[in-house]
Amino acid sequence: MDENLPDDLVLACRRLAQQLSGEDEGLDATSRSRKSKEKKEALQVLLSVGDQRHCSFNEITDLLCTVYESSPLQSKARQHVAQLLLAWAQRRDLPFGDAVEAAHTLYLISPKGSEDKQQAIQMLLTQARWPDVTMKQSVEAVTALCYASPLRSKARDQGILVLLELAQRPDLSVEDALAFITLDSDQMCTIYTTSALLTKRQVAVRKQMLQALAQRPDLTSEQAGLVAEAFGL
Repeated sequence: MDENLPDDLVLACRRLAQQLSGEDEGLDATSRSRKSKEKKEALQVLLSVGDQRHCSFNEITDLLCTVYESSPLQSKARQHVAQLLLAWAQRRDLPFGDAVEAAHTLYLISPKGSEDKQQAIQMLLTQARWPDVTMKQSVEAVTALCYASPLRSKARDQGILVLLELAQRPDLSVEDALAFITLDSDQMCTIYTTSALLTKRQVAVRKQMLQALAQRPDLTSEQAGLVAEAFGL
């Protein structure tokens, strides 16, 4: 089996490839001719995962993306790929980044306004709120959502609101608070919003967090330096 992937994920990839290859064989010549070379190659790689071929999780999602985008709208292939990605996105036993990647991939490839896209959005928002995830991980999920969302979109603003809610938790650790306050420039650009009201709230929440952190007696010298830097001192 592939050393980079859980055994059941490897088997799911191979079953999916076998099923879709079989369905294509059952089509007439005209339908079969519409199957792209890229899709055939992707299915061949998926069939060999865990046997002759070793793939990372990102490589697997790229292959599934190829299969999805090379298949007709409303096809069983698209339905099966979407179901698989959503199932992986819901799994708490996978590395958090892999679960986010599954939801992010589904969001990217699914048509605008589709049920698949809505499920991907809700999954990324849910992942950000999962119990016991760090603020850094929540930022990862929301950043993935915002990265794939139009600048003026409900999904983007939903993601930013989730981050602000998490940032105001009374039990937020120093590490989690700093993870939010010290977002790098790329992350800040990704979670940018055109909503003046939401931008104002972002500034207010950040200011409140900095003031609360500055009063904590348990800061290390390094953490105190980060807070001072964020204050612009």
